[in-house]
Amino acid sequence: MTSRLANKLFLDKVRKTPSMNVHELLTKVTEELKLDFSLKKGYRTLQKVRAAIEGSHEKQYELLEDFCGELRKANPGSTVFVETEVDDEGISRFKRLYMCLEPLKRGYLAGCRCWIGMDGCFLKGPYGGQLLTTVGMDADNKMYPLAIAVDLRISNSKNWCIMTDKQKGLVQAVRDKLPEAEHRCCAQHLYSNFKLNHRGLALKDRLWRCARASYMNQFIREMELLRQQSELAHQWLADKDPKTWSRSHFRAGMDCDILVNNMSPLSENFEILEKAKRDQSTCIASYAGTNRYRVSCPFGEQFVVDMAGKTCNCRKWQLRGIPCGHAAACINRRHEQPE
Repeated sequence: MTSRLANKLFLDKVRKTPSMNVHELLTKVTEELKLDFSLKKGYRTLQKVRAAIEGSHEKQYELLEDFCGELRKANPGSTVFVETEVDDEGISRFKRLYMCLEPLKRGYLAGCRCWIGMDGCFLKGPYGGQLLTTVGMDADNKMYPLAIAVDLRISNSKNWCIMTDKQKGLVQAVRDKLPEAEHRCCAQHLYSNFKLNHRGLALKDRLWRCARASYMNQFIREMELLRQQSELAHQWLADKDPKTWSRSHFRAGMDCDILVNNMSPLSENFEILEKAKRDQSTCIASYAGTNRYRVSCPFGEQFVVDMAGKTCNCRKWQLRGIPCGHAAACINRRHEQPE
């Protein structure tokens, strides 16, 4: 059988199963046609079938300028451009593409938190390259597609938070473009580096306790417990600036305390509030004058809540913008609802 005939026979199968690889194709040839295809012919067949379905990559690159033009036409105000470079033969080659649609800009500025997450991945196509993405967070802690922050007309970067995996180039770019913004590092990325030399569930749990600590005394206590577990692990973590990875050092007032770039496991606001209601059952609030309350908790811990300023010295209220369990206890004492 020629590869041309195989192309016709397997066109619909590959169209229905785009992820089909060459070994799956050879298995179908053997089972359905009772033929023996060489691996080389299988690769060639699969390439031709995909080219017939998707078109060639070269032709797709040629259409990028038209694609960007249509995007700008359909979405006035969008920032879309293709950059090319001329090779030694004088041929213009694709270099990079940037896209940020105007509706996304407006939506982000109108209803999202002042938080931006950046991430990237390597492309596995025939020409390789990198795909860099930027996302925001809406009012319900859901992912919001975005683009590079400098195109959002951000004039006061002090009120913004940027989170990256500290890839080469991103850290310096954030410092250059948004010098006053808070720059956080994804704690999952931090742990991935940590576990290379410091393994074990106990150390993993302690690192995350240090990252989740919301106030200074709690952070110091957790770091000391880490030191008792492993001097080397403690020294490794102590060398990392806690302003980038621990809630105890995050800037308050941004209504965002997330630690990771992957926002899929984040709780919705009502879930956070429901947890605060449950936690307040173990707290005792007593009035301390001028809208202030002293909250006593198990194990002898005490916190001060300022209802007028919407603050608690556990800092969770300031970090999230949602009442913590201590604040919920005070609200309950006032016979009010946390909502």
